[in-house]
Amino acid sequence: MTRILVVPNEAYDHFLPENFASLIAEAAKSGGFTHVVAAHGQFGKNTIPRVGALLDVQPIADIIEVQSEDTFVRQIYAGNNSPERGNRIDD
Repeated sequence: MTRILVVPNEAYDHFLPENFASLIAEAAKSGGFTHVVAAHGQFGKNTIPRVGALLDVQPIADIIEVQSEDTFVRQIYAGNNSPERGNRIDD
């Protein structure tokens, strides 16, 4: 991590995903960020799909490893078996 953005504003006091989604999308565009990452919690599950819609990209959920800029590993649960699978993002 090289930068942390801080935005003190009452609009974000209640953690509404609509408010944060537009903030994150605008920060990603204007800051030239290529990836947006969030924890797998209520905030991430409610906000990241909205950010993806604003940026016109498909979010990838539940990754357990980042292998490269466009390859992510997710687990696939199949009964007692949990093989890992990589997802490659193609433009």
